[in-house]
Amino acid sequence: MSLVSCDSKLVIPNTLFVCKGVKFKEEYLRSAMEQGAFAYVSEREYPAVPLPCIRVTDIRKAMGLLADRAYGHPSGALRITGITGTKGKTTTAYYIKSIVDAWLAGQGHRESALLSTIVTDDGVERRPAKLTTPEPLDLQRHLWNAVSAGADYLTMEVSSQALKYGRVIGVELACAVFLNIGEDHISPVEHPDLEDYLNSKLLIFRQARSACVCLDCDHVERVRAAAAACPRVVTCTAPRCARRGRRSPSMCAPPAMSGSWPFPHRACSMWKTPWPPWRWRRPTVSLPTWWPADWCGPSCPAAWSTTSAPTGRFR
Repeated sequence: MSLVSCDSKLVIPNTLFVCKGVKFKEEYLRSAMEQGAFAYVSEREYPAVPLPCIRVTDIRKAMGLLADRAYGHPSGALRITGITGTKGKTTTAYYIKSIVDAWLAGQGHRESALLSTIVTDDGVERRPAKLTTPEPLDLQRHLWNAVSAGADYLTMEVSSQALKYGRVIGVELACAVFLNIGEDHISPVEHPDLEDYLNSKLLIFRQARSACVCLDCDHVERVRAAAAACPRVVTCTAPRCARRGRRSPSMCAPPAMSGSWPFPHRACSMWKTPWPPWRWRRPTVSLPTWWPADWCGPSCPAAWSTTSAPTGRFR
């Protein structure tokens, strides 16, 4: 077998073709056969096409498993951080990548890979992203590219659609990060209700070795219960913001998370001040007593210096 593909235009001799999509047409399978496909995987047979059929009950799940197998389970050779949440995935992904890259540079290693809503950068391909989380065959190719390029770490955004429809089946996560849950994606074409949306996002913990949960998110008890499936669970919170009834820890108290640095005080909004943040002048507003004297950890200045202003909704 030379290739597994669901795109008849990409088929080469000895390709296993996957018949996927509600708009799939028999002519696509015929085209794949003419290009050299030797068999096809489908939820139904096409008697008019003289090729062996591998019939499955769930084509999405089958494609995820086939993709993982075809590329040799590349996630097993990477330390992958998967980030899910209604808001903040892209911003968080860029921050994590910058911090990891600063640490890797100190170790003499190449930079980490990134799969985000904005860009796909796997060490071999670098281009604007088409989806927040790629389809299984594309995703596994990117993971394989990262391994081939010598990357040890990869940060990726994991959408609720990717979790619901099995795009990330077979992907081992070193850490699953759950940021928050809102109602942005509840619609007839995405999630019919909040229950479906939340249940889809909670699936991320089933394939992670550790979890990081923001305690300020809605339905936090259900999130923590699902995260308990991971051998290690880390939580973060902004307790003073929570007591004030606020939902955005980024502009209030620093998160109570060991080893991290706090978010800037609201008097130092990053879009009104020079970049990087340690070049800020002392704000005219008095800082509260809990504001630490040195909020930058040893790796933070290097991390800040290698990233531009963060991308995504947080910007």
